[in-house]
Amino acid sequence: MVHFVGAGPGAADLLTVRGAKLIREADMIVYAGSLVSRELLSEAKEGCQIYDSARMTLEEIVGVMCQAVRSGQTVVRLHTGEPSLYGAVREQMDALDAEGISYDSTPGVTAAFGAASSLNLEYTIPDISQTLIITRMEGRTPVPERERIAKLAGHQASMAIYLSAGQAKRLRSELLAGGYEADTPVAVVYRATWQDEKVIYSNVNEFSDRMQEQGIDRHAIILVGKAIRKASSHRSKLYDAAFSTGFRPVRSEGKTGSCCGLLNLNIISFTDEGDRCGRKIAGQLAGANMDAALYPVADRRDGMKIRDVVKSSFDDQIPILFIGAMGICVRLIAPFVKDKLEDIPVLVMDEKAEHIIPVLSGHVGGANRLAERIAARTGAEAVLTTATDVQGVFAVDVWAAEQGLSICNRDGIREVSAKLLAGETATMAVQDDRYEIGENGLPEGIALVPWGREADIRVAEIANGWHDALLRLCPRHFVLGIGCKRGISEERLQEFTQRVAEREGIPWKEIAAVATLDRKADEEGLAAFCRRNRLPLVTYSAEQLAAVQGAFAGSSFVRKTVGVDNVCERAAAAYASARSDKWSLRVAKTAGDGMTAAVCAYEWKVSFP
Repeated sequence: MVHFVGAGPGAADLLTVRGAKLIREADMIVYAGSLVSRELLSEAKEGCQIYDSARMTLEEIVGVMCQAVRSGQTVVRLHTGEPSLYGAVREQMDALDAEGISYDSTPGVTAAFGAASSLNLEYTIPDISQTLIITRMEGRTPVPERERIAKLAGHQASMAIYLSAGQAKRLRSELLAGGYEADTPVAVVYRATWQDEKVIYSNVNEFSDRMQEQGIDRHAIILVGKAIRKASSHRSKLYDAAFSTGFRPVRSEGKTGSCCGLLNLNIISFTDEGDRCGRKIAGQLAGANMDAALYPVADRRDGMKIRDVVKSSFDDQIPILFIGAMGICVRLIAPFVKDKLEDIPVLVMDEKAEHIIPVLSGHVGGANRLAERIAARTGAEAVLTTATDVQGVFAVDVWAAEQGLSICNRDGIREVSAKLLAGETATMAVQDDRYEIGENGLPEGIALVPWGREADIRVAEIANGWHDALLRLCPRHFVLGIGCKRGISEERLQEFTQRVAEREGIPWKEIAAVATLDRKADEEGLAAFCRRNRLPLVTYSAEQLAAVQGAFAGSSFVRKTVGVDNVCERAAAAYASARSDKWSLRVAKTAGDGMTAAVCAYEWKVSFP
């Protein structure tokens, strides 16, 4: 018997259990010496005959295998990767058939999947690509005309390109001709999973030049497509808490929030007419960077519990748009309302989509602004009921949110608003006169006074010290850069980062955002951490991080793993430098059990447009 065995992409411990057993039992092993690790041969039993097929012709390979089988021996034909892909096994099997020799196959891990494991990559992301094309350039082995790279590229799917490193410039031309945009991500993985593995992150326009610079012209797989470097804004239905399966009923845990730039919105309707309205609204919002998830009556007839959807929305900080009666909305959200500075925006729209009313978190949470935004897309009228909006009075809490300020004493909002609604003037002092006034001047009812004077509103860093004031506001001028291993939990991130912040004297209220590598955007623990702290998660590509100017703690291991020598410091610096020319690394890279953190500070200023 001849056993065709896939050796895997390179690392000896990626051989299958069945493959290892066959190697240990074999009387003869014929292996692809140019590509298979010799470490695998150490499992061979004493006296096993070993042939390197790199120095043999097809006839010689088949000849030694047939001779061994006819003498009662067991043969292992050890191929690199997965024999069924570019393994030239069919011609060997045909020859064995002609000789009357039986054989079987044991699969192996192919290079495309070995490379994916090295990059922590998923080729099939719901809203980006659901297809993986495995192919090669035409060389001495021809490729059917219908399968040329330029034609396959038209699908815009994820693509793993084998045996083409020596034709990188031609490959670039084919990819561009086929429709891939010049900035489409590319990863070149040289000797995937081997000890000397090397990874190049680039794009379609530049990857061939990068390969030439690195001297890579063989033993590399080239991965192309948006899924190579981009996180998804949608989750699959497989683990969606609002999607029931035969093994799991609807649950409230685990829905992605809006911390990564795309505004998620849960639309809950109460009637069939509301369902139709909800579908229409979702379509109208699709072009406004809003991803609306629908929870219609039909789903609840199949067992969905609307209370679970509401609870998960509050837990994950996802705004809700109810379509139907205000009373039902109020009863549903009542158990989850906690704090005006932390509650999610909740809105109600009638079934004819004529009016939209912010019910909860109108100012700080942004429900008023969201209502106006939805109204602009749908033609509905936004009905605002907050006193300052009705009376046309300066809303200090809205202004604070727009200026990136934290509210340090919530009661002050009510006291300042009461003065303004009564027609009185509220004084404001800003630390170090860090303000600028636009052509429209100061809002009516607001007067700026020097920092040393008493003031109703005081804007300053917490470390600066406070004077008596009705309302105290502090600037969010720190950015938290994070690097982490896969699977880090929200709780571990919370404990670690809070410990770092407390030790270094960084007030949590003054953190503006979390920044990291784009490959970490799909980390659920990191996303949950950001939702919990109401912080946006801003991500950068390895190329963007590498371009940040500054002195950073570099690591060759990190560079090999993710394509840039430092994540946490560079990510924090990328965010800070984009907001001010005056920034500094306040907390250098700090490591802790699979996590790293750094903090940058940047100059802040408030404005009155």
